[in-house]
Amino acid sequence: MRRLACITLRQRAPADLKDIPLDGRVTIPVGGTIRTVKAVATVKVSLDTKDPAEAKRRHRETDAALHEFWQRFRQGPQPLTNKHFQALAGILYARLVGMMDSEPGEGIWKAVQRLNKGKEEGLTAGSVLQSMNCSLSGA
Repeated sequence: MRRLACITLRQRAPADLKDIPLDGRVTIPVGGTIRTVKAVATVKVSLDTKDPAEAKRRHRETDAALHEFWQRFRQGPQPLTNKHFQALAGILYARLVGMMDSEPGEGIWKAVQRLNKGKEEGLTAGSVLQSMNCSLSGA
């Protein structure tokens, strides 16, 4: 019998977290791309391949990322150190400079204004950049 669909990873939330309502989202790597899926009692994500050997490699990578997510979920929010703030500011600065290199004209300043407006409204930089078809992982 021939498989028609891609192989899927399904993982239940750990037993110690089953009584906690999970209604967020988790961002995990799948074969070189980043996927955002619902973090509920059972996390399901397509591995985007039908090849069993490739699926096994992607499963290891995705499973490790989910285990890290569950561990961080148990720990709860952690305060950022000054070093972390500086690192995040450096990443954002590099992306903004990269955007200016590709379009040094008026368009970049509109993008920066949207980013600042989104910050004032409590949006994350990722969601604002995503709405502008940009990303923090590349220019």
